[in-house]
Amino acid sequence: MPEEKPAPITPEGKRAADRVRSIFFMIAAANLVLVAIVMLLNGSGKPARTDAVDRTVAEMEAALSRALSAYNAADRQGFLACFSVKTGAAADTAFFPTKIEDGCLRDFGKVIGNEFLSSKVAPDGNGGVLVHGVTCEKRRGAQLTADFVRESGAMKLIGWRIEQPQVSR
Repeated sequence: MPEEKPAPITPEGKRAADRVRSIFFMIAAANLVLVAIVMLLNGSGKPARTDAVDRTVAEMEAALSRALSAYNAADRQGFLACFSVKTGAAADTAFFPTKIEDGCLRDFGKVIGNEFLSSKVAPDGNGGVLVHGVTCEKRRGAQLTADFVRESGAMKLIGWRIEQPQVSR
């Protein structure tokens, strides 16, 4: 049995194949554009933050702002009012003179500038951590870390540290 040779491709067949190929290329290009738009809107492929997380971070920022104002004014009562009762003796009346006045204020001075670096929010929105890069009167480039917990519906501090950031080698 002699082998049958395939029929030569006609010019109309070539044009039809080219049209189908160009349609597939346009679909692929449109998909790439859609993927790029979704990644851009969601922060380069990272999951979009939820409104609940944003609200929690905003609450923590407001509490931190009140605490910073009291810290800079050396207002003991105002500063201690920002702390949770869960801290117990850690934020008692001796806390401000020993840890803040004789520690942070002596070593770093007042905070004259701060910049948000990162946040971590508990999955249930009942606490978290804020990290700010701060500029202080006596030292530039310090780091303020504040830990929060929700207490009676409001964010309260449970931890406060100003320190020089560790340089990794």
